[in-house]
Amino acid sequence: MTKSKLLASTMLVAAATAMSAVPANAVNLKIGGFGEYWIGYADNDRGTGADADSNFDVKQDAELYFHGEETLDNGMKIGARFELEAGNGNDNASGPGFDESWAWVKTSFGQVNIGNNDVATGYVGGVSTVGPVGIIKSDASDWFAGSVTELNNTDVDLGLGDSQNITYFTPRVAGFQAIVSYTPDSSDTTTSDFDDQEVGGLHNGFSMAVKYSGKFSGASVNLSGGYTTVERTDATTTDNEASGYAVRGSIGYGAFTVTGAYAREDIADTDEFWGISGLYTMGKHKFSLAYGIGTETNPGQNIGDNENEVVTLGWERNLGKGATIAASVFRMSNERAGVAAPNAALNDGYGVVTGLKLKF
Repeated sequence: MTKSKLLASTMLVAAATAMSAVPANAVNLKIGGFGEYWIGYADNDRGTGADADSNFDVKQDAELYFHGEETLDNGMKIGARFELEAGNGNDNASGPGFDESWAWVKTSFGQVNIGNNDVATGYVGGVSTVGPVGIIKSDASDWFAGSVTELNNTDVDLGLGDSQNITYFTPRVAGFQAIVSYTPDSSDTTTSDFDDQEVGGLHNGFSMAVKYSGKFSGASVNLSGGYTTVERTDATTTDNEASGYAVRGSIGYGAFTVTGAYAREDIADTDEFWGISGLYTMGKHKFSLAYGIGTETNPGQNIGDNENEVVTLGWERNLGKGATIAASVFRMSNERAGVAAPNAALNDGYGVVTGLKLKF
């Protein structure tokens, strides 16, 4: 057993023991989470001798949530949340696998979060789909070997990811809410830097977002947009700062919901994303059809521009007790300007995936 897995197991046992004997003056801690378990087939024929070992595959994604919240005598609410990557695909191999961990204070003036979490634009939202393969952060890339993707997203975190930040949420007034965050540095990039003062890398990340929800003539309308900027270096050069923005809108009427989103990031290159989806609810069944395209242009650089395109049809059925069965049929295309197929970076084809989602 690796050191990281042993540490994670020890922490789980300790948490379970602690919750069985919580002092009366301590915040109550609850465990929740989810598990996704998929089987699928994808056409992985790149013609380069570097194809997938098997077009048929099994994948999973699971997390455990440790969540505590209490209302104090003065009416203020405090709480904390810790999210543990519980699947075998633990990205944080050198640590226990907690990718997000934060605490908050909430009053009538709004809420303040402190810890590892998304920047403000992460709350703009994306293209709504059902099924195991969606558009945002294209899950389609999980089923294709060597594909050049990850262009399809609206996070606009500019590489900050879940680095430690402070975020303020205003109260919702007349359907409007504002979110502002500040990330001092990217101190999550390695385990050794987690609690150190950084001397290089991304820093001074500012992000903001505005969200609106309302109803008009029986239709529900949701609008959101956000902007993020970050310093890449302290040098007075033309590329010492990166910025980006994202917008999203959805309108729902009865059983139908249509969602559209656009995002742009300007770093050393320019990434753009367009996406649209339609979702239909019929009793315990939901269906979605979505399209997304992400592009990466590299002005002045001796590499080709990238393009990632995804079309996906999804279905899910609520089985009750937190269980859902779902399936997706999808098509993905990767292209790079000036690069002819076959090429190890390119992989176009289709896939079919189905499986279960469990909520705890």
